[in-house]
Amino acid sequence: MRDGDVGRFIDAVALARDFLAQNPQLINIPVSVNPEITRIIIATTPFKKIKILETGTGVSKIAGMLLLTKPADSSINLLTDSEAIPTILLSPTSTKCWKRFAVCKELMHMYIEQDKKGLEERAHKFDGECIISNLQRISEAFWTIKKEDELNGEQFGFVVTMEVLLPWDSREQLDVMKKTPLSNYQIANEFKVPESIIARYFESGYDELSREANALYTPK
Repeated sequence: MRDGDVGRFIDAVALARDFLAQNPQLINIPVSVNPEITRIIIATTPFKKIKILETGTGVSKIAGMLLLTKPADSSINLLTDSEAIPTILLSPTSTKCWKRFAVCKELMHMYIEQDKKGLEERAHKFDGECIISNLQRISEAFWTIKKEDELNGEQFGFVVTMEVLLPWDSREQLDVMKKTPLSNYQIANEFKVPESIIARYFESGYDELSREANALYTPK
């Protein structure tokens, strides 16, 4: 495992499948990110409160980012106190589909890490992250990644988010839409994900890689 790697591609797929199996109410198109996944994360992780806020227009290039904030009228140390609140900031200029993707991605990072220390490290490292500009860099790797390959934290979170928002149980429906044929925009509108996510799914080799990994999935 290289420094920074957190798990294999097949591990990310299995985590998403387990998450959906434990929460079958999510297997609908489109998947309910907020409030449903938000509710699940609050109920199943140490993060008992999550804020989702829009930023000012001055940071319009940021699709989504994670911060730790303190409760009102509190003097707590954000890096040590358990009351620090995970806060997902969204750009008001992003489309609804990008906001859904950004929120889901940060929520799944909370689910993956399951501890405050990991969340602190992520909030510090990725403060100001631009998901849109990083998308191509992350997804280009799927041409060369194999299902047993180790992924870094951003790649792992990206895969989990893809697998949750494009659930395995809906992949046949997704393929039928493509063969109909519907445009990437029309498919994206059905799943309520960004059009570029659907394009990456079909054009980056992700669909074949995901199919191989899902074929190996064994329910817990």
